[in-house]
Amino acid sequence: MIRIIASALLFATASLAEGAEAPWLPPEVTIHDSAAGPAFADTKGMLLYVYDRDREPGKSVCVGECAAAWPPVLSAASTEPRGDWSLVPRPDGAKQWAYRGRPLYRYALEIKAGDAYGDGGGYWRLALSSWQFLVGGQNAKPTAAAAALPKLPPSPGGITVQRTAQGGVMADTRGMTLYWNDNDRAERSTCTETCTQRWRPLNAPLAAQPMGEWTIVKRDDGGRQWAFRGKPLYLCTGDSKPGERACMSERGPWHPAEL
Repeated sequence: MIRIIASALLFATASLAEGAEAPWLPPEVTIHDSAAGPAFADTKGMLLYVYDRDREPGKSVCVGECAAAWPPVLSAASTEPRGDWSLVPRPDGAKQWAYRGRPLYRYALEIKAGDAYGDGGGYWRLALSSWQFLVGGQNAKPTAAAAALPKLPPSPGGITVQRTAQGGVMADTRGMTLYWNDNDRAERSTCTETCTQRWRPLNAPLAAQPMGEWTIVKRDDGGRQWAFRGKPLYLCTGDSKPGERACMSERGPWHPAEL
């Protein structure tokens, strides 16, 4: 079985027994079926996000222009916090919903329910729900979208697939996202010298041997680099956590290694 890497959101996936009671949700929050699995959404089905720079539980640092692009999910004055749900005070006196201490936001550039363009862009992550059921459902049954993940051929060194809103993305044994460079040629890396300070080749140990669709690229500096279907793989030093894809927001030839 492919091991699904837990996202940096720290929303642990949980299952409910058949017929179990659905969780309490604030009036402003629903659960929407997204490509990454059940995710929190507003009452119109617009998906919600968390911000990795909100490092202190129960506090939002997204204000001013940030809040204009990422509007906070505000609570009605009469609603009280409950269970995993808390209220975060905003500079203007409003109160913002937070789940397990993580303030929730919408992305202003999304225009229809289910859009997930903000996921993985820099420090923003889709707010995945820990409750595996469809909108309005009561039973703990994973959605079809949540269950579907591309199958990775037998891989070296424990390389895995992690779930994102865009689909399956390859990761190393620690869950760190792997990338491709469109400028690379088959079995040949064009990322050398200063390039490798940002994009670190996925090292193949001296004892490693090619297997199936996995091959080993000999680098100009004498190193050995794993390649999948002829495309050399890299790690980005801009990613600091398992599941992070901060580098995918950069323009240019670099992309997460999607399946």
